[in-house]
Amino acid sequence: DYVASAEPSDCFGGDGSFGKSIGKYPGSVVLSSYDRNICLKFDEVFTLTRGDIVSTNFEYMTTPGGKALYCIENVLTGECANEKYKNSPAKSERYKSYEDYVEVLKTGEYRLVLINESSDKNQTQNVEYKNIFVKKYQATGSTGFSSNHNSAPYPLQIDKSQFPVQITFPDIEKYTMVYRPNLYNFNSDARNCDLYNEEEFSRELDPLTGNFIYRAVDAISCDNLDLSQVDLSIGAIVQITNQNISGKGLDVCLYSESIQKCLFTERLLSGNHSIIIPPYSNAEPLNLRISNHSIGKVPTENILSELTFTPIPYSFIKGLTLTTKGFEEAENPYTITNVTKLGKSKYKVDGLSSDPGKAVLVLNQSFEEGWGLYEADSCWLGITTPFTCRAVFSEHFKANNWANSWVFTADSTSYVVLYMPQYLQYLGYWLILSLFAISGVMLRKSKG
Repeated sequence: DYVASAEPSDCFGGDGSFGKSIGKYPGSVVLSSYDRNICLKFDEVFTLTRGDIVSTNFEYMTTPGGKALYCIENVLTGECANEKYKNSPAKSERYKSYEDYVEVLKTGEYRLVLINESSDKNQTQNVEYKNIFVKKYQATGSTGFSSNHNSAPYPLQIDKSQFPVQITFPDIEKYTMVYRPNLYNFNSDARNCDLYNEEEFSRELDPLTGNFIYRAVDAISCDNLDLSQVDLSIGAIVQITNQNISGKGLDVCLYSESIQKCLFTERLLSGNHSIIIPPYSNAEPLNLRISNHSIGKVPTENILSELTFTPIPYSFIKGLTLTTKGFEEAENPYTITNVTKLGKSKYKVDGLSSDPGKAVLVLNQSFEEGWGLYEADSCWLGITTPFTCRAVFSEHFKANNWANSWVFTADSTSYVVLYMPQYLQYLGYWLILSLFAISGVMLRKSKG
C-alpha cells in the first residue's frame, strides 16, 4: 500500500522524463528516468529521536546506467540522516540484498525516499526495489574502537604457554565488499590510456572463470573500478587476486577524487596481495585505476580475478604492543618531521635528533633484506644510490612482525631509505646499454 501511494518527483535536476511503475513482485516498484533523476517519497512519516538506530533493508536491481540510492529524509529540513553516497548500493543487474544502519543525530519527523540517480543520460535507466523495510531501534549503550593514539593502555598479562595469541574482531567480515569483474562497476568497454601509441589493446571477460584478461602491445589497456561506496574512515585492508601472464604486472592506484591523489600505487605480480590503508577523512569518492602497460612491441597480458575491501580498526591495531613484563619504554631521540617518497624504491626522511642516542626508524613496507638506511648528506655529488651514499651502521630487523625497521645512532638529521635490488637492476640496464654503445663504436672504427 505504501508503494502504491508514494508519489514520484524530480530530484537533482535534469531536462528529461521520469516515472514510476509497480513491479511484478508484491510490494515492488520500478523507478525509470531519462536524462533526469527520480525520487519516490513515501507518505508515511515516523518520529525519530536523537540516538535512535534505523535499519533500512531492501532488494534491488539496476540497469547499467541506473544508480540505487535511499534517504531517511528529515521532513522539515530535507536532510538525510544517512550518508546516501558513501554507503550506497553497488550496481547489480540481478536482485541483490542491501542493509544499512544509521544513528539519528537530530530529533524530528522522517520519511523514506527511494532514488534512481541516472549516470547515463542518453537512454532510459531503471532501478527496481522490493521487500522494503525500515525499522527503528533504541540504543541501550555504545562501544567501539578509539581513534585516539594516546588513549590509556589496557595491560593484559600473557604466559608463554598461552602463545600463539590471536585477537579476533567480531563481525568485521560481513562488511567486506567484494568486486568481481563486471560491466557495471568497471568501465563498460576496453580503453587505451596511452596518449601516443595504440597498436593493440583489449579487455576480455572470460566466460569460464569470470576473470578480466587485459592484453596490450605498444599501448596501455586501462580500466577504472567505481568504489564510491567504500568507506575509509577507520581504515581498511585491500586484497587483490591477479595473475601476470607476460610482460609487466598490473599497475594499480587507489585514487581519491576529493583530494586528487593516489592513496597507494602498486605493481602486482601473480598471487594474492594485501594492502593496509590507514584512515582517511573525506577521501571519498574513490576509484581503482588499473593499467596493463606494454612498452614497445613487448606484449603484456594480465588477469584480474577479484578485489575486496574489509574495514579494520587501524588505529586500535596500530596501538597494540607486546612487551616483556617489567619493560620500560624509552623515548625515541629521533623525531621525524617529514617523509618524502621519491619513487617505489626511495624514501627521504628528515628529522630532529634530541641527543645522539639509539633511535628507531620504521618503514611501513613488507620486510625485505634489500632495504637499507643511508646518510642523505653523504651522497656523492648529491646522487642518492646505494653505491654513492654511505650506509648507516644499524641493525635491520622486522617490526610489528612485517615492517622494515632500523636501530641506529641518530647523529644526523636526514636519511634516505633505498632498495638495493632495484638499483642493481638499473646497473644491469646501464651495463647492457654501455656494451651496445661500445660495440657500436668498435663496429664503426672497424668499418672506417
